[in-house]
Amino acid sequence: MVLAHDLQKWFDKRREKQEREEREKRKKEEEEARQRRQKAREAILKEGRAQGIEIGRSLANKAWHGWNYRRLDAQSRGQKFTEPPPDHPSPHPPQNPPRTPSPSTGEG
Repeated sequence: MVLAHDLQKWFDKRREKQEREEREKRKKEEEEARQRRQKAREAILKEGRAQGIEIGRSLANKAWHGWNYRRLDAQSRGQKFTEPPPDHPSPHPPQNPPRTPSPSTGEG
């Protein structure tokens, strides 16, 4: 009887050890997966910020090019140009309406 009892005790300890090792392994794998997801999120955010900066620069350049086109157009026609530059915080809308060249004639 003592032998069977000792053998059962040994099997129980072995099973407990295996279960503990499996729990630790799962916990480690879950932590590694969490870290991979976090790195992926950070990479996506970094890429998104870079794209946002690029888009912002593009929009700013477009605004400046349009403003400069209208300024030069008014100057060539001998008109006073009063529209503030794109980065000027003005509560008033531009006084000169935006003109864009016509595709067929190149004039507004």
